[in-house]
Amino acid sequence: AGSVTDGIATLAGGALSGATAINASGAVTAGTLSVTGGDTTLTGNATVFGNTMLNGHANVTGDLDVGAVLSLAGIVVTPTATELNYVDGVTSNIQTQINAISSSTNTTSLNDLTDVLTESSSLYIGNDPSGTSDSAQYNVAVGATALDAITTGDNNVAVGYDALTENLSGRVNTAVGIKSMSSNTSGSKNTAVGFFSLHNNTTSEYNTAVGAYSMYGNITGTANTAVGESALKANTTGDNNVALGVGALFQNTTGYHNTAMGRNALRGITTGYQNTASGFQSQIFATGNQNTSDGFYSLYGTTGNGNTAMGWRAGRYMTSGNYNVIIGYDADVLSNNGTSTNQIVIGSNTTGKGDNTVTLGNSDVTAIYMGENSDAKVYAGNTAISGTLSVTGGETTLTGNVTVFGNTILNGHAIVTGDFEVSGNITQASDARLKSNIMSLGSTLAKLMKIDGKSYTMKSNEKVNQIGLLAQDIEEVFPELVKQGNDKDGTLRLNYQGLIPVLINAIKEQQNQIKEQQNQIDELKSLLSK
Repeated sequence: AGSVTDGIATLAGGALSGATAINASGAVTAGTLSVTGGDTTLTGNATVFGNTMLNGHANVTGDLDVGAVLSLAGIVVTPTATELNYVDGVTSNIQTQINAISSSTNTTSLNDLTDVLTESSSLYIGNDPSGTSDSAQYNVAVGATALDAITTGDNNVAVGYDALTENLSGRVNTAVGIKSMSSNTSGSKNTAVGFFSLHNNTTSEYNTAVGAYSMYGNITGTANTAVGESALKANTTGDNNVALGVGALFQNTTGYHNTAMGRNALRGITTGYQNTASGFQSQIFATGNQNTSDGFYSLYGTTGNGNTAMGWRAGRYMTSGNYNVIIGYDADVLSNNGTSTNQIVIGSNTTGKGDNTVTLGNSDVTAIYMGENSDAKVYAGNTAISGTLSVTGGETTLTGNVTVFGNTILNGHAIVTGDFEVSGNITQASDARLKSNIMSLGSTLAKLMKIDGKSYTMKSNEKVNQIGLLAQDIEEVFPELVKQGNDKDGTLRLNYQGLIPVLINAIKEQQNQIKEQQNQIDELKSLLSK
C-alpha cells in the first residue's frame, strides 16, 4: 500500500515489478519494498526506513539514505561498519585489521615465516637450514638455497640463489651473486662478487673475485685476486696471482705469482710463473716465465723467459727469445728465425742488431750524451767498433781489448787498459790554425839518451811480457808527455805519440852529426890519398 502526496511517494509495503522509474523524492517508511525486473532508476533523494530488495540494476541519481541495515550480496553492512571506513582510506583501521590477521596466524616475527630462520645471531631469508645450522653463528643468507648446507661455519654472507650452498665449515666468506662460491665447503676468508664467481672453490682461502665468472674454476688456489669478467676464470690451483681486467689471466690453471693488468693481459698463460703484464693485451699469447711487459701489445706472443719490454708494442714480434731488454715505442729485437737472446734495444722504432748486442736509438740518432760535467764510464771486454766512434769531453778510459774497424774521433783524453787494435789510421788534429805559441823543440838527443827502454809485465797480468817506457823516466826529461790520471792513485800516463817529434828532432840532430862526421871522413880520405 502507498500514496503520492505533493510529489512524495510513500510506500508502506508491497512490490514494484518491471522497469520502474521514480522521478521524485521517495520514502519507504515501513514494510518491505521489492523491486524485481529490469532497471530501477531513482532520480532525487530516496530514504529507506525499512527493507528494500532489488533484483536487478539500481541506478541512483542523488542520495540514497539507509536508516536500517544495508545488505550487500548477503553480507550485512551496518551504518557504523568499519569496513566502509577502510574504503574511505582510514589507515589506522586497516592496520588494526592487519594486526588482527597477523595474530590469528601466529606470525609475530620473520622467524615465523616458513622460508626465514633466525638463530645463533644468524639470519637466513629464502631458505631455512635449521636442520644443520645450530652450531653456525653470525651468518647472513639471502636467496633460495643460499648457505643451504651450513653446519659450523661462522661469519659468512651469502646473497643470491645457491650462493655458498655447499658451505659446511668455511668461515668469513662473502658471496654475492647467483651460484657464487656454490661449491665451497671449508674454504675461508674468500670474497666473491658476481655471477658464478669462485664457483668451483672448495677449500682454498684468501681469494678475491669480482665479476661474472671471475675465478670460476678455482679449486684450491690460494691468495688470488681477480677483478673483471672471466678474470682468472680457468685457475684451479695457482696461487698468489693478480688479474685486473676483463679476461686477464683467463687461461691460467696452475701458474703462480703472476700479475696482469689490462683487458686480456697474460690471457694465454697456463702454467707460467712470475710474469708481470700491464696494458691492453700485453703478453696475451705469451707462455713463458719471468717476463715483464708494460704497454699496449707489449711482448704480445713471446714463449721465451726473462724478457723485459716497456713501451707501445715493445717486443710485439718477439717469439721465443730469452733475456732481452726492449724499451721504447715500437722497439723490438732482431729475430733470427723468431729467436733472440740477450739483446738490449732502447729507443723509438729501434730494432736490435743481433744476439748479445746493445742498440741505442734508431737511424735518426746522431749523438749519445752522458751526463754533463760527469765522469761517465763505459766498460767492455773486447770492443769492436764498426763505423765512426766520436768521443767528446774529458777523459775516456777503455778497459779490455778495443778493435776499431772505422773511424774514431776523440776530443779529450782516451785511456786504454788492454790492447787497442786499429784497422785503419789513428789521426790527431794538428792544424797550425788550431795552435799558438809555436816553437821548435831544438835539441832532444841528449834528453833521449837519458831514457832507457824497459821490458816488464803488468801486475794485473803477470803472464804477458811487454816492452815500453816508465812514465817517471819520461817525466824527468819531457814532463809535457806525462799526465796524471783522475783515479784515486793518480796513476801516471804517458803520451807515446808525443815522443814522435822528440825522436824526429833527435834523428835530425844525429843525422847532422853523422853528416859532419862523414865530411870529416871525406876530408881525411882526401888527405890520405895525396
